[in-house]
Amino acid sequence: MKNLITSTALVAAFGATLGLAATSAMAEEQWCGPAKDGAMSEDKAAEMYTAKGYDVKNTDMEHGCIELKAIDPSGKRVEMYVDANTGEIVKVKD
Repeated sequence: MKNLITSTALVAAFGATLGLAATSAMAEEQWCGPAKDGAMSEDKAAEMYTAKGYDVKNTDMEHGCIELKAIDPSGKRVEMYVDANTGEIVKVKD
């Protein structure tokens, strides 16, 4: 009986942990607003920043923004988060 209670408690705790992890992933912080009509695509953002001297290696959507992984004009590796509506960089991670 004691083993059954212990097993049940462990399963409940594990389930609660999984639920919290899923909730955290779904509640990702948004740095950019929702894309409006005419918002730029990932490819367009990459083109725009390539023209500014960045060597764009990868694009993705994250935190509601276009994420560009690139080498900046000075040769430094960066992750930039670009607002698809404005083309503005809202955050840069080194």
